[in-house]
Amino acid sequence: MRTLQLPLPEALEDTMISDFMERVSFLSAHIVHVALSEEESMIEVTVDKMGDKEAISTAFSNLSSNIAQLRRFREKEIKSNIHLSSEPVHSKLSEEDQKRSFYDEVELELSNYFDQLFLNIGISLGAKVRRYPSTISKDLMEKCKYHTNFPQNIYSVFEIPHDYQIIDDIREKHHGFQPEHFQQAGRFLQPCICYHCYEEWEGKTYTDNQMMTATGQCFRHEISWKVDPLRKIEFSMREIVFIGHQEFINETRKTLLENTWECFHQLGLSGKVTTANDPFFFYDDMDKANYQLMANSKYELVAVTEKKDVSIASFNDCGEMLCERFHISGEDGLPLYSGCAAFGIDRWVQVFLQTYGRNRKDWPKDMLHLKEERYAAK
Repeated sequence: MRTLQLPLPEALEDTMISDFMERVSFLSAHIVHVALSEEESMIEVTVDKMGDKEAISTAFSNLSSNIAQLRRFREKEIKSNIHLSSEPVHSKLSEEDQKRSFYDEVELELSNYFDQLFLNIGISLGAKVRRYPSTISKDLMEKCKYHTNFPQNIYSVFEIPHDYQIIDDIREKHHGFQPEHFQQAGRFLQPCICYHCYEEWEGKTYTDNQMMTATGQCFRHEISWKVDPLRKIEFSMREIVFIGHQEFINETRKTLLENTWECFHQLGLSGKVTTANDPFFFYDDMDKANYQLMANSKYELVAVTEKKDVSIASFNDCGEMLCERFHISGEDGLPLYSGCAAFGIDRWVQVFLQTYGRNRKDWPKDMLHLKEERYAAK
């Protein structure tokens, strides 16, 4: 391993340091760690033995030059209960628990609890329940344009052709799997749930507001050394997606945020709600990020954990953009507005366990009340 000492760009504002360091991680597949030095004027980039230090330094210089003209609007804090916490959150999970790649009975119980809680919240507002595939088609990917905004996150599906010679080569000649044995399947592992809803609504005209909720496994190609229990490549997500007139979108998003915050607070978890933006990969897209911050089009519920703050839910106003792409209109023929709330089930589980531990006797008594009374499924 070798470490490069690279200077923080002079034009970089404090609000953009974490965003900039995130991008440095993507300069090369041979980067294994990125950290801010103690002097906080240098970035330490650790590279494996195959990494080209000169190429990485050049890429870093190009990245640095792109930010000189950029400005980042600060996030606004909407709600917080951090000051009510009597003591900071301490991890109550063993190192072995945090490294496991599977869920045991306790984690499954909590995963089912949180998913049912958010399902009930959606149903209480009139959401229809759906179950969708774990993959999306090439056509759907191109319509939603996820690949242009977040190309670094995508997993593509490959398949072995129904070709006798290829099958025989694998089975009989014991050559094993070779790259040439595979072809693209034209499908991608879903990075989120909501695009399936738009596909179901595609090309339709509605006189009434619509709402759906679905849960599923989502997949995002994360940097391997950043993967941990709070940042997985495969994770469970429930979304509540809604389309209609602008006033309906505003009110529904507000209600979902308030109901979720109530649950979060009553469960004794510590955190805040802030304005936020999506992690657009290219600095050319920073105007989109600033627009999201200025227009309050994205709120995030951020939980405080021992090691870092982490977003566990988001509440998004998508405007007319997606309904326009999918030709979803109202009776006047104009595109409807849309919004969604997304809940990272695995992160809720981990934040809860880091707060209360695995002993059910230590869990809040309000848990069952919230799920079975306050937001009981009708």
